[in-house]
Amino acid sequence: MKLVRVCFEDHTGEERICIHTLELHPAQIERFRALGMIELEGDQISLNDLRRIRKTLRLRRSLGVTLTGAAVILELLEHIEDLEDELRSLRKGRVND
Repeated sequence: MKLVRVCFEDHTGEERICIHTLELHPAQIERFRALGMIELEGDQISLNDLRRIRKTLRLRRSLGVTLTGAAVILELLEHIEDLEDELRSLRKGRVND
């Protein structure tokens, strides 16, 4: 038997996935939600939130940090990415002037 992941599109066009298709215990999903790492919409999360969960689990596995520690690290990494994007945009604007 082959597992098929079903995605849905919400009103914004963002793809969402049913949490019941994930290989996570419901308590883990609730912990991610309580930490503010994901937003549940019924029994669905966005694919972006799913990526965040996967990154967090990789951080836990590779660094041996707690879930809370991994959440903080992920938030900082995302903030760095945002700042790098902004810096690239500013540099590009300065070159075009």
